[in-house]
Amino acid sequence: HRFGMQNCNPAKTPFADTTQLHKRLDDEEPADETLYREMIGSIGYLPTYTRPDLAFTVSKLSQYLSNPSVLHMQAAKHVLRYIKGTLDYGIYYAPSSEPHPFGFCDSSHAADPDDRKSHAGLIFFFNLGGIIWESGKESVVAISSMESEYMELSEAAKEAIFLRKLSASINIPINKPTMILTDSQSALNHVKNNVKHARTKHIDTRFHYIREVYTANQVDLQHVPAVDQAADILTKPLGLNKHIEAVKLLKLVQFPYEQSSRL
Repeated sequence: HRFGMQNCNPAKTPFADTTQLHKRLDDEEPADETLYREMIGSIGYLPTYTRPDLAFTVSKLSQYLSNPSVLHMQAAKHVLRYIKGTLDYGIYYAPSSEPHPFGFCDSSHAADPDDRKSHAGLIFFFNLGGIIWESGKESVVAISSMESEYMELSEAAKEAIFLRKLSASINIPINKPTMILTDSQSALNHVKNNVKHARTKHIDTRFHYIREVYTANQVDLQHVPAVDQAADILTKPLGLNKHIEAVKLLKLVQFPYEQSSRL
């Protein structure tokens, strides 16, 4: 209603097809900057609290707040159309036989066409539903997909340690390593083998944090097939079929939730 989109046609994905956005070029028509900021600021409340499926979208569109083009405005309105069709989406939690957090992390190497930085994401689950998720550009340029995945593993490890400390503070100690799943076998090997290669010796020491906590048995790492990678939706736009499957991996369901019809 605020942006006059209450009667819009719903969209099935946050991005049209596999949209690749970039900074506004000189020959591209500028958009209303104030309106664009208000729109993205309003949409931004959703992924903060209950909609991890919108985390990448908001992160990406937020990069153009200072100089949006009409293409960015069209993308923002497309997000509102997606929200219109998914107003009843929410996170489903359920009792679990092993109530311990576990996470996924992923990255899309050199995904940003302007600065060639990778876009990465992570999500941790507890009792089957997401409790922490992040999506954003990595701080430095990675020269390989292995490097970008490795750096995101360290970010995920920080969240895992935070969750372990949080659990202990409320008298729910975690007595086994916290599982982190990635679809990058090369990044896993780089952590577990703890070897130095000429092509990776330039990696900043702060990104080797994952090795430290893995060696200390605080986190465990496991490979997951790309089709089961729950963090994939946090790193790039997805086509319709992949988006539908990704929403299922996030444990987002339509409410009111009828358990008997969905199990």
